[in-house]
Amino acid sequence: MTDGESEFLRAGITHFPDAFNAVEQFRTLIRSRVAAAFLSSPTEAWKPLTGRDIKASRSVVGGLWCGAQSKVVLSLPATAPAVVEVGIWWNPPPIKAHAVVICGYFWDGPPAVCRAVPPTLQSGVGNVLSGSTAHFFLPPSADLDADLREMVKALAAAALSVPASG
Repeated sequence: MTDGESEFLRAGITHFPDAFNAVEQFRTLIRSRVAAAFLSSPTEAWKPLTGRDIKASRSVVGGLWCGAQSKVVLSLPATAPAVVEVGIWWNPPPIKAHAVVICGYFWDGPPAVCRAVPPTLQSGVGNVLSGSTAHFFLPPSADLDADLREMVKALAAAALSVPASG
């Protein structure tokens, strides 16, 4: 072990609890902000959500992810269930142009919804198809809450763009 590694580990012993608590606080705040975006952006795309429907989500596979998800009952097509997820994604493999994005997507739902892209998207919102899922994204601005609301709107537009037979 090098002197630098030893010094780093000694410092880590002191600072790890504070760093861990800071990360947990960050995750809690992101979950509450995503929940607020879902709850303040009513849509015809899915049945109304409650705060208890929205759970924190995180991942270290394919970049770092911190966000929130909710099982939803879609209005179209045919009141199908799905999971909608919104959060912050660092180093997202399918989105090479940005090191960090606000992202949203559907999974565990009808394939037509998970792959849906509405004919028009809000300004600044991009999309990329990765596997069987359309990921919507935008670079974060100074107003995280507005970014999260825009992402919820993009997902609602995607769900509503699927024909009822979809």
